[in-house]
Parts: sequence; structure tokens; C-alpha cells
Amino acid sequence: MSETEMISFRLSRMHVPQCYVQAPNDEVSELDIRFPIKMQLAVLEEREEIEIACTIKMEHSHTNQIYLAVDLVVGFHIRDFDDHRDETAFQMRPEFATTLASICYSTMRGIIFERAAGTRLQSWLLPIVDPASLVRGIIPQSEEEEGD
Repeated sequence: MSETEMISFRLSRMHVPQCYVQAPNDEVSELDIRFPIKMQLAVLEEREEIEIACTIKMEHSHTNQIYLAVDLVVGFHIRDFDDHRDETAFQMRPEFATTLASICYSTMRGIIFERAAGTRLQSWLLPIVDPASLVRGIIPQSEEEEGD
């Protein structure tokens, strides 16, 4: 394992481009609901930011009826951005990406809790997930990390 690296960052912007809530009219069991989650990560060098876009849905596993869909875009400004890049690009450690994904997912849980209040959806909590699983596949791994 390599030495610990300190990265200072702050939340620079947050936007909710979509928040759709349509509670089911009929008796739908929470057991019939799935929660697809999609995360995307982008390095915005001109802004010295890491941007995470997250989409979460609550949908019926048999009919695909969507009861809730939320999109969230969060920008994190990276202090001393150039200190964390090599000749070609910003170097993203998986642990740092996991931290940012965890912040975004927790924020989504709060948005959904607030927007679903007063509906049948308020008791359908988003599952607790391993934040590392959210970023797996969206950041490149070094050869050293792949061998672990």
C-alpha cells in the first residue's frame, strides 16, 4: 500500500436537474422495488474540479414503472489541482473517488427523504451501499491496484 496523500477540496456547486416523484396508487410492496444507481465522474481541468453526476430511481422490478427519479450533479473544487496531476491528467486515487461518491450518495438519500415526505415512498429507504462499488469502473486503476 502506498503512502497517504492529502487532497483538500470543497463543494463548489450542486444542481438537481431532475426530481420526479409519483407515489404508486396501488399496493406495491417494497420488495418489488429496485433502485438502479448510476454514477459518472468527470475531471474538469479548466475549473479545477471533479464533477460527480448521480442518478437514482425507484422502479417496479416487474413493470418498470418509475416512482421516483433524481439526478444530482456535484462539483468539488480541488485545491492545488496541478499538484495532483502528472504530464497527462489528474491522478484519481480510488479512495478519493469513493469519498466523493459517498458524499453524493448521502446527499441523494437526503434529497429523496425530503421529496418523498408525505407519500408512500417515504418509508422506501434507499439501500445502504458500499461507496467503492459506486465508483468501480468509472475511474482507471493503476496496474499496481489491479494486482491487489
